[in-house]
Amino acid sequence: MIRPSPLSSWILSTLAGFAVMVGCGGDATTEGDPCLGVVCDAPPSACHAEVGTCASGVCSYAVRAGLSCDDGDACTASDTCLAEGSCAGSAVACQTPPASACDGDTLLVYGANGRCEAGGCHYDPSSVACADGCQDGQCLGDPCAGVSCNQPPSGCYAAVGLCRDGVCDYELDDGASCDDADPCTTADVCTSGTCGGAAKACTTPPEPTCKDAQTLRTSESTGTCEAGACRYTERLVTCGFGCLEVEGKGRCAGDPCADVVCDEAAAAECKDANTLETPAATGTCAGGTCSYATTTTACIHGCEAGAAGAAARCKAPTGLVIAELRYDSQGFPDTDAFVEIHGPPGTRLDGVTLVAVNGNGGGDYATIALSGTLDASGRFVIAHPNASSEVTAVADLLDAKVDFQNGPDSAQLRFATQVLDAVAYGTFEAGDIARGEGTPHVGTAVGESLARDHLDTDTDDNARDFKAGPATPGLPTPLPEVAPDVALGCPASGEPGQSLSFDAGASTGDIATVSFDFGDGTAPQTSALRTATHAFASEGSYTVTATATSPGGQVDQASCGVAIEAAEVPVVYSSARQCFASGDSYLYYVVSDPVAPTTDLKLTVKYSGLSSYGVRPYTIQVQTGANTWVSIATTHPSKLATQTQNFRIDRATAQQAITAMGWLRFRWSYLTNGATNNCLEMSVTYNCEACFECPPGQVDLGLDCQSVTEPYDYTILEHPNGLCSSTSQNELYFPGTPTATGDATLTVQSLGCGAATARLRIYTNNAGQIDLGNGNAGNCSYGTATYTVPKAYLTQAVTADHQIRFSWSITDTCAAGTGCSNANDPCVRNMRMTFPR
Repeated sequence: MIRPSPLSSWILSTLAGFAVMVGCGGDATTEGDPCLGVVCDAPPSACHAEVGTCASGVCSYAVRAGLSCDDGDACTASDTCLAEGSCAGSAVACQTPPASACDGDTLLVYGANGRCEAGGCHYDPSSVACADGCQDGQCLGDPCAGVSCNQPPSGCYAAVGLCRDGVCDYELDDGASCDDADPCTTADVCTSGTCGGAAKACTTPPEPTCKDAQTLRTSESTGTCEAGACRYTERLVTCGFGCLEVEGKGRCAGDPCADVVCDEAAAAECKDANTLETPAATGTCAGGTCSYATTTTACIHGCEAGAAGAAARCKAPTGLVIAELRYDSQGFPDTDAFVEIHGPPGTRLDGVTLVAVNGNGGGDYATIALSGTLDASGRFVIAHPNASSEVTAVADLLDAKVDFQNGPDSAQLRFATQVLDAVAYGTFEAGDIARGEGTPHVGTAVGESLARDHLDTDTDDNARDFKAGPATPGLPTPLPEVAPDVALGCPASGEPGQSLSFDAGASTGDIATVSFDFGDGTAPQTSALRTATHAFASEGSYTVTATATSPGGQVDQASCGVAIEAAEVPVVYSSARQCFASGDSYLYYVVSDPVAPTTDLKLTVKYSGLSSYGVRPYTIQVQTGANTWVSIATTHPSKLATQTQNFRIDRATAQQAITAMGWLRFRWSYLTNGATNNCLEMSVTYNCEACFECPPGQVDLGLDCQSVTEPYDYTILEHPNGLCSSTSQNELYFPGTPTATGDATLTVQSLGCGAATARLRIYTNNAGQIDLGNGNAGNCSYGTATYTVPKAYLTQAVTADHQIRFSWSITDTCAAGTGCSNANDPCVRNMRMTFPR
């Protein structure tokens, strides 16, 4: 069989419905039938009939459209013969991706549409990071989502917890108050998640009461706790003098007069306008009550009640003065000595005495009782019985005791114990005692007398009021007028609005008034007292002139200059009150752009707070460079109540801080981390010389400005935990202690184990430690002991920095190895000392 060569045949493809013809070679015209011998059994593809037909030497094959075929592409399916004879199929659909899968904490997610490769579908994954992990083809959710941690295991845990991996975790609330359901414990607190408290101390038995008129019902000092209530064993005591109840407390009565000392008589009082009743200094006791005999005195000048509980007294005559005195006359003895009294005419002298007072020791050495009534001249002369007729002719009373010593001595006019007038004369040396008024008069020559002016002027200054000259008994003194010689004392400087004092008291001569002209346009001040005060309204230099005028019109002037300048304005910076929160290590206060200091700085600190570990101070620092802090103050141990202290910051330290940092930055550390009652505020004051001065009547001894008269009253170790032996500290200091004017009362709370005894000592500067005695300490609960500290000890105990130091020790009776279960015994706390300044 002859088959056409593929290379020599040609193929004619027709449209749908036409056969394919294949050439056979040769010439039909010359060679006869071109299909002769031609076999058509080589279709061009499987989409053509296997056997074709020959026409003109060409084979044609019918197309088998719709027949299944294979187009050779593994990524097509349902291959079918097409009408033109080609084989084609539809693309394989890759729309069945694999399920998402986990790769560690990464989720692999496949897209919905893949691609076909070599007949297989391939899908490209995308990666998703799972924050909470991946499992079973999906990201896990937050296990704490929706979890509320507000149900702690007990009240000893924080009310709100934190969720971790789906489980709530609550912090311990150690130290929190709780209830351990035991009514016989107190101060229950949480410790390591467990609630527990101290055994209830039954040390407050019921007050004693009277069972009947002769029997006192008392209780043992220590009881037992049962179901939360303290129960005490009762004791009955028979009272020999009967049982009394006072303010709800029973006691056995004693002999009502056994301990009664009747030495507190009531003050003298006016029975009526002219009668004084004076109780005896001591009385008698009857039935426990004191009674005092009284003395009745007729008051010539009327009776006057005492002020503010003071005793009443007979009124003294008014206006009486010693007008003239001659103590050194010609000859010996001084028989021409006399004293002249002046006062309002008609004044009765009953009860008035003339007393001579010795300058050596200040004791009385002669007393002359006066009587009678001043005549119209208002003058009364006491003379020596052997005086000259010139003197005795005008004398109203003769008494040899009027020959007073020549001095230095004093003469006083008295009514009872009240001094009506006094004059001191002579030259008083160191140790001599003058009992006159103001400055003593230097005295007279022989035969002269000391006399007031013709008006008997009394300014309460002997040197000014008396002049030496010829004696004029019974008559006004015609002393010649001495021209004024004014001397003016002025302050060198002051501030606008400041009250300044000007004194012309050193002036001499006869001066009726002194007029002060302050040179600032204000009206002059005129004063018979020779002093004046004035405030200048504005800055400047002023000349103050004092003009003294005598009764006769003679004048003299003196001047002085005063510079008035405004004081430097203090700089004050204050912080707000800051309290520590949980996690705070320091709190800070910053003064931005501070004014440069020209003086040292005054740091005022107000602070409070308690540490769970016992008493502790605050330490305050200032920043002087990068990461450099300088300690500038350490407070006294803190209390729950606010205390105030002042500290001095050296100007150089403050300037270094400002220069290095550009600010003043302070910090202070906590007493106990997280204790919200640890609070502090501060203020800084400087650029004033008087920054550290307290107001008048106050002083700063280390506890801020305190009154100089109010009693000292301060408590140390004011803390519920106290100071215990584990601290290895037994010396205690009371700060800010002034000089005592009386004994001190010292109370202290202490505890030991068993029958414990507290011993207290005070450190003195001359005798070392002095034992103050023993007091009872509580048995594993605090008991109170009271001590009296003599003034002599206090005076020697005060140190240069105004502190008083004590030491304490406690001796207990517990067996070795035992102790208090609720305290690190022995302990001491709340040590309070009071004494008068």
